[in-house]
Amino acid sequence: MKNQSYVHGTSLIKVLLLVFRGLFLLYCVGLIFYLIIAALSLTTRNQTHHTDLPVMFRFTKAGNLVSSKDEKTSEFNLYNATGVIRTESLSTGIRILTISVSVLISICILLIIKLICQMLEAAQTGNFLVTKNAIRMRHMALLFIFVFFIDKLSLLISSSFLTDKLDFPGVHFMSVNYYSFARWEYVFFYLFLLVVAEAFRIGAQLKQENDLTI
Repeated sequence: MKNQSYVHGTSLIKVLLLVFRGLFLLYCVGLIFYLIIAALSLTTRNQTHHTDLPVMFRFTKAGNLVSSKDEKTSEFNLYNATGVIRTESLSTGIRILTISVSVLISICILLIIKLICQMLEAAQTGNFLVTKNAIRMRHMALLFIFVFFIDKLSLLISSSFLTDKLDFPGVHFMSVNYYSFARWEYVFFYLFLLVVAEAFRIGAQLKQENDLTI
């Protein structure tokens, strides 16, 4: 029974390793194409590269909510919303900044996938509970936290920069709204991952000491 469970576990690790290696390859190819297109758009005179910027907004007009039972209508307001605008009229500096943020986040995601692959490779050889994997888990948590703050910071900067520059009928653009503070619970999950990584490191050191004692 134990040997059968080990075989199933090994097969699952192989599948997961194959999946994450495929994701790593796809992300690398996508990042390379993105860099090529971005470089061409910055070096050519004709600006053909669309720049996507996140914004926060609310509707200034009320909508109608229709009840499905009695078909009565009532008003509703959309106070907090977030979206992405696409434009070709931004300055070169803003375009370089947005490209840099996208590339930085992509590199962090690539590093996270690489660390996961390294952990799976260690598990495949039967050396999962080792100090290196604990350090990799710690680095993953820090990268997750970094990506989260970069994403929030880019949303705040972009929204603040565009607030008084955008004009759209029935829409009021905002520099801060609910989405400025949404999903902060993810940070607690990433901090918990740091705690797990530290516990993992202590467990790996104790295992190593026991192995040396035996």
